[in-house]
Amino acid sequence: MSVETIDRGQWIFLERSLPGYFIYRLLEGKVSIHHSGARINEIEVKKGDKPVLIGMISALRPDGLHIASVRSESKLQVERIYSDQVRGILNNEVPDGTKADLRMMIDTIVVRNEIEALKNRLKTIKNVEVQIPENLPEELREVLGNINTLYNNPESN
Repeated sequence: MSVETIDRGQWIFLERSLPGYFIYRLLEGKVSIHHSGARINEIEVKKGDKPVLIGMISALRPDGLHIASVRSESKLQVERIYSDQVRGILNNEVPDGTKADLRMMIDTIVVRNEIEALKNRLKTIKNVEVQIPENLPEELREVLGNINTLYNNPESN
């Protein structure tokens, strides 16, 4: 495999866009990971550090879609690995029992990423409070009061 250079500021993978036909082995550089528009993580590999695989989940998913976007935060040194090669190794060399465990692990990673994206989204939502006028019908006041309670005390959901 040959080493490729990716300039700073490039979107390497885009969430839910084209299927992933390859993954990258990050040899050196820094990337940020984004989900639902929110930055959820960073990965940095310094010269001499152990490389990190980026885009692996898309290679394992049946639909090949990326569950997050990845952006280069510095100049990157990478090696490209084709997803078909990864799938071939997993389909032909991994025991069936391990394949089921891998599917469970991938599903768990997807759910964790969704949770992190939702946490980040919650941080950006403005806190509001609805003032309930006294002259409204009692039934409407009850409904609005319940919405206020659910909003202000999420654990009561």
